[in-house]
Amino acid sequence: MLIGDVAKQSGLTVDTLRYYEKIGLIVPPMRNDAGRRVYGDDMLGWIKFLEQLNATGMKQADRIRYAALRRRGDETLTERREMLERHGFVAQIGF
Repeated sequence: MLIGDVAKQSGLTVDTLRYYEKIGLIVPPMRNDAGRRVYGDDMLGWIKFLEQLNATGMKQADRIRYAALRRRGDETLTERREMLERHGFVAQIGF
């Protein structure tokens, strides 16, 4: 999916997606031969999750930290769950 497609489907602007990349909320995607960003289908789910984190009142710095932990993989599951619990997110989704 190109950046315009992600923007349209997520409701975010292209500028916001680029900003999220810059600050580490989303991983910079691969680029096609023309240099355009090509996002995986899972990006829309991740963006929705980020919106849910924001709705809990989680500060941007914490969302960036959460994204960094997620990139490190399963070794950070406990820390990520604790972050979610502190913001009441786990209770909201029924964990």
